[in-house]
Amino acid sequence: MKLSELKVVVKEAVREAIQEEMKDILIEAVRAPKQTVYETVSAPNVNVGTPNPLNPVAQQKMPEDKRIAMKENMMNVLGGMMPGANGTISATSADIPLKVNGPEQGTLPTTMMLKFKNFSQNNGNLRGVQSLRLRGANFDFLDRQGARSGNSEFTFLSPQISFKKSHVFLDDFILFKVNALNDLSIKIPGSSSFAWGLEVGRINLADSCYPCNVAKFSAQIGKSYRINDLSSAYSFIGAAVHESFKGSGNLSLYSKAGLLTRPKAHISVLLEYETKQFDSSKSFDEHIISIMGRYHLSNRMSIGAGYKKRDNSHFTEININKSF
Repeated sequence: MKLSELKVVVKEAVREAIQEEMKDILIEAVRAPKQTVYETVSAPNVNVGTPNPLNPVAQQKMPEDKRIAMKENMMNVLGGMMPGANGTISATSADIPLKVNGPEQGTLPTTMMLKFKNFSQNNGNLRGVQSLRLRGANFDFLDRQGARSGNSEFTFLSPQISFKKSHVFLDDFILFKVNALNDLSIKIPGSSSFAWGLEVGRINLADSCYPCNVAKFSAQIGKSYRINDLSSAYSFIGAAVHESFKGSGNLSLYSKAGLLTRPKAHISVLLEYETKQFDSSKSFDEHIISIMGRYHLSNRMSIGAGYKKRDNSHFTEININKSF
């Protein structure tokens, strides 16, 4: 029902009610006029500013400027509810101030990551590897936190192509990867307090056999510790099921602990220690210490550097990230 039709119905109902009431009053007045008794009740002298049994809550007169401001706010609200030309109440998206931003405000959907790796291994044939990774509208731990209230990362359909002289090969392909620390500053009732993660794709089995990507599924669970608004620590234990590579077996276990911090609004740093154990061959077991950092030039561009040290080798990395 339109507002104009509703007004007509209400007006008719009020008019009929008034007519009936006036009719009853006139009939009573004609039949038997009654003596009118006047009674005067004096109101008690109550100080509205002082609590008392008749006024348990003290009242104070609102200042004139606040009263005028409140009146203007009420008029603005009522004005915004005025009906349109067709007699109906209307609103557009321009009337709604709410705006929702993505995980990293201002970032365009696709991120291109260019990496320069330098390995120091026994075989010595992996020095100077360049890699190019495409990442969709995803985010990782080192991205700016933006609208996210807790630290998390999400990657979907992300290939990495590597180049070594004239040789081009698929480094890895992340089909799906998610990690959530659940390190919220304010805990939501009923929400999980555990950190967890899942990863599916063709992933390099270990740094010691690089490049050695195999079909792999891994899951991890752990706990995070919010140190302050800038830093969080975490620990995980996990298991992976994967293709066998040179006798590695199809099952491996790992554990990791790390510290994620943002000392400045445009700087992110990740420190991590990880151990891996394979069920069939100990030659792939490794202990890795890594440090990764990223400097955000803007919401669309950042540069980063990293260093990984394992039992008998290490590598350094420089990367440039550009969103477009």
